[in-house]
Amino acid sequence: MKKLRSFLQPQNTKPLKIKEISSGTPLASLIKPDMLDDMEKGFTLVELLVVVAVIAITLAIAIPMLMSQMPKWHVNGTVRDIQAKFMMARMRAIQENKIYGVAFTLTGAIDSYRVVKFNGATWDSVGIVAEGAADVDILPAGCAGDRVEFYENGTADGSGVCGPSNDVEIVEVRGTSGGFSRKLHLNTYTGNIIMTGG
Repeated sequence: MKKLRSFLQPQNTKPLKIKEISSGTPLASLIKPDMLDDMEKGFTLVELLVVVAVIAITLAIAIPMLMSQMPKWHVNGTVRDIQAKFMMARMRAIQENKIYGVAFTLTGAIDSYRVVKFNGATWDSVGIVAEGAADVDILPAGCAGDRVEFYENGTADGSGVCGPSNDVEIVEVRGTSGGFSRKLHLNTYTGNIIMTGG
């Protein structure tokens, strides 16, 4: 037991030379207090520069990739919003037993669309006018004209001239730079809207 105590509690507390380290002295007694101060100062300039360089390289690769995806995100967001407006107009037409629609305004730099209600003579705007992004074109197809109408019985039509069909392309939304587009198709019998493209 005496040998174990003498091993755990060294009697020599002065700083040891390198040859003495291997003699079994605990490491804590070998470190000088001024050495601890040097170890707690933080990162070196080289370490910080390496981290900054890694972050800069990562951003240089990631930002162009993200920017190239922006038009696609804008097209997807716009077509989903138009689809939601169609669903809202159809639901209101059935609930209120009135004719509702979604009207498109395609003049100016940014295309817009809004839910409208037919009051017997004119179409009145209901709610807020929504807009597509600046880099998105909204193109109502063929018979849709500038409005898609939803009737009290759940059926639908494009400006009242599309006629009965299971699949009428009603709106195309595409990026102004080309390449990516989405289309909305209408089943005039049921008023269902289906998104295609991608």
